[in-house]
Amino acid sequence: MPWLVLLLALGGELGNDDTAGVRLSARVGGGVVENDVVGIVDVGVGFDSAPASLHLRVPLTLRLLDQAPLVDDTLPPLCRRLRCEEVLRGDRLDPTALARVIDEVRLFQPGDVVHARAGRLVATLGAGAVVDRLTTVASWDRRTSGAWGAVRLPVFGIAVDAFVADVVSPLELLALRAEAVPLSLVPIVVGVDVGADLSAPVDVVDSAGDVRDGARTRPVIASAVDARVPIGLGAFAFAPRLEFGLTSGLAENGRDPGVGVGGAGGVDVGFDGGFVAVQARGMFGVGSGGYRRGVFSMLHLVERRRALLGSIVDRGGLVHVPAPGGVGGDLRLQASILDAVAPLLRLHLEPAPGANAIELGIATAIADVSVSASVIRRGFVDVGGIVDGNVGARPLLLVLEGGWRFWGPLSASVRWFRLPRFAGGAVTFDNDVLVSLSADGVLVKR
Repeated sequence: MPWLVLLLALGGELGNDDTAGVRLSARVGGGVVENDVVGIVDVGVGFDSAPASLHLRVPLTLRLLDQAPLVDDTLPPLCRRLRCEEVLRGDRLDPTALARVIDEVRLFQPGDVVHARAGRLVATLGAGAVVDRLTTVASWDRRTSGAWGAVRLPVFGIAVDAFVADVVSPLELLALRAEAVPLSLVPIVVGVDVGADLSAPVDVVDSAGDVRDGARTRPVIASAVDARVPIGLGAFAFAPRLEFGLTSGLAENGRDPGVGVGGAGGVDVGFDGGFVAVQARGMFGVGSGGYRRGVFSMLHLVERRRALLGSIVDRGGLVHVPAPGGVGGDLRLQASILDAVAPLLRLHLEPAPGANAIELGIATAIADVSVSASVIRRGFVDVGGIVDGNVGARPLLLVLEGGWRFWGPLSASVRWFRLPRFAGGAVTFDNDVLVSLSADGVLVKR
């Protein structure tokens, strides 16, 4: 492996992660993915500078031991050794897989007048009235590369954010938020959110979870107008907020699309005590039939095709989930302790069947060791349902990652994912565990 020898030989420079320049990385490892024993190998190259960066990575998952369900005989022979689920759509090359080679693209820095990123993203616009923590890695086999851009102007506090969830299929989600402080004497921040899935499938998807050629689709569009008033009191900060929203393309009964309206109120609370910083938000509201707050949520790119809300909707995805209207709420709490430990709690309640969710998470980085964990329970109706062991009826999602940079350019990592995937026309949840050894760093300083 000449590239690994080169990385080890240049270990002195490779250990400096803060140096701009040309970077090279490599990773080898193995584990279990969809019950199959696999090996993983990838090589990456990147360029970093203050105004821009570009990182390319070619990841391959090699099938070492094929367990049931066995590889389909209709697939190319190469699929006995390579997990084609990550690179093929049916019997054709998946354009999304090619886009994933672009690991990250960055233009300028956060806080600049213009800032843009592309690659693996998690996006929330405003208070999450339209787009709420949507991730482009909702499914292990169907990861996408998204793009996000921001403009910040000093005039009237103007801020604009735009987001595309999949650069290959942008119609699956386009979203925009614009906000400003229109009155200089009164610090009221007014914002507008708009998001649209212009091709949400109406017909059932195929066994791979892809929309069939010629299948019926319909747009799902959401918008919201909100206002908040930031108030600072020493170490404390408050921001009461109100919002009004519209959703079209959903239905009270899950069949006949219409337009739903809703409103919510709440408050943001912040505290910064030096050693401990806390941020919290509570939003509570009500909506008519056909309305859902934060409809483009974390797993939208999967749920648009096959809903995971509690009991899986057999007929299809998002457009078939009833939106009966009613009272709902959202509570989230996150903290930073000594800039080393960051716990997280999110509780989401809404009238759509099975849409209730709770997330517990923690991230820590001490010296050369980092650990992050997130556990999400979906579809519960009471406290007992949160701890119910029936993970089939109420999906349990898990992301656990740990890393240790033990010498110069070398680091070890472990990842445990329990994420949805399409298999045989249904949605399954598998425990995918990978252990790897990586070498990365700066080859040429600038």
